[in-house]
Amino acid sequence: ASGVSLEISTLIDKFFKPQATDSAYRSILTSILTFLLEGRDLRLNLKLRSHYGGTSEPFLTHLFKGGLIFESLLKRKYGAGGYTLGNYLNAAKTDLQLTHQTYKKKDPYHFEELPSLLQSWKNENFQERTVATAFAVRNTVGHDLAWQDIFTEEFYLQLFEGIVDAIFWTIKKAYQ
Repeated sequence: ASGVSLEISTLIDKFFKPQATDSAYRSILTSILTFLLEGRDLRLNLKLRSHYGGTSEPFLTHLFKGGLIFESLLKRKYGAGGYTLGNYLNAAKTDLQLTHQTYKKKDPYHFEELPSLLQSWKNENFQERTVATAFAVRNTVGHDLAWQDIFTEEFYLQLFEGIVDAIFWTIKKAYQ
């Protein structure tokens, strides 16, 4: 969807191996791998839960983990730019090719608004859409475990894939 490729061998040789010597990155690297693996299980949990719903905690904390991975990658690379995700993104905007800075167009974010925001971002270019998704998730789900349970498999998948795309876009554009 991005128009660029990131081969597994390149990811390993140009990102994972060089960063593994730094203890701060080791936590990020293992978190990326577990985030990807946990996503599949959580998607299955959404399929299996009753029509009455259930706790949204595992989905919120998992998505928050993805947002934290995204922020950590930016902080390690652009940490001199300040102490917030917005500052890191501002420092990274050229590398990440963020021209519209879609993520800045709504503040503060409310979790219940994310489905309509995702819809409104459909026409944005790949990087704007994925960064806005990761930014919005990072700045909502970490603030309350009692958000209204609006999870469907499709909604969870949109958020999860948006964060995954933002993580790999950041690795491709900022670290290669």
